Amino acid sequence: AGEWAVALRVLNDCRADSSELPDHRCYRAALDACATAGQHHEAMRLLRRMDRSGVRPTARSFSAAAKACNAARDWQALLACFDELRRRGLRTEVSDHKVALIAAIAASDHHRVINLAEESHSALVQLQRSRAAEAADVEAAKVAAKVAAAEVAAAEMAVFDTAMAPDGSADVEGSDVEGALRETSSSTSPLTSPSEQ
Repeated sequence: AGEWAVALRVLNDCRADSSELPDHRCYRAALDACATAGQHHEAMRLLRRMDRSGVRPTARSFSAAAKACNAARDWQALLACFDELRRRGLRTEVSDHKVALIAAIAASDHHRVINLAEESHSALVQLQRSRAAEAADVEAAKVAAKVAAAEVAAAEMAVFDTAMAPDGSADVEGSDVEGALRETSSSTSPLTSPSEQ
């Protein structure tokens, strides 16, 4: 028997033992095995069994079932998985839209091809904007860290210069530490516009 059959047998054994009911991990392993083997009928049955057992299918559960449908070239079943994924309000990835679009093309469902193409484009644009925003946040954090490090170094140097008075004394306690820090922190920062100073 294939790995999918073994995974289903283990899942059934867990169901038979009421002290060890299957959880998401058990179903995920069985769904992944069915997806790899292209056993889409078994995958769809697993989704229904999860609902009956009170284990709510996740987006990954539907993606695995869709992968099984894709391997079996059952385009209508794949599109049904995608529709159910969205109906439940689960998060869809760009890859989900692409797979559904390919299925619609293969099924010659021209109306759905147009709708899915538009949705795929919108999802891709949203993903690109999200990544651009994350990259900008990371870059801004790096710049802020460099500015802070430079200000600390300048403050330390100012304190040292103040402590080393012309009389040769190195008594830091007698130096104007707070004044030096204030002077340094008031210097122009790359993140501060002239109107804000």
